[in-house]
Amino acid sequence: MTYAMAQAELEGFPVQYGEEIVRHLNRVVSARLKDNTTLKEIGEAVSPYVRHALNDDTKDGYTWYGGLYYDVNGARVAVLFPWHQDWKHPETQMDRSINVYSDRELPQEVVGNLLEQIAYQTALRVPLSKRI
Repeated sequence: MTYAMAQAELEGFPVQYGEEIVRHLNRVVSARLKDNTTLKEIGEAVSPYVRHALNDDTKDGYTWYGGLYYDVNGARVAVLFPWHQDWKHPETQMDRSINVYSDRELPQEVVGNLLEQIAYQTALRVPLSKRI
């Protein structure tokens, strides 16, 4: 995997945000996040009203490792996290990029702020030295 983003539809979320908006979060998560319990804690630290989900599917047939669903400015935002199973890649074990969706168009800075909060909480909870 490189951090290439798959263009894949998520039911109920017609807007998919581009790769540039998740670039920093990809790098933080790739080096640190390895379990769904921690992902849920990260999501709750950003907002106590987050919904954490396991194994959601996109229309390209990919089953995601975990997802965080937020209400932001009257819209629903889904942040889907891939599996970390690409053992041979020198840069990351992530199968693909994190994907971000919403049920209606939001300003890039609003979505970017949410993703930076997730990155910050990830860095606080999982030290880089705990890499597997």
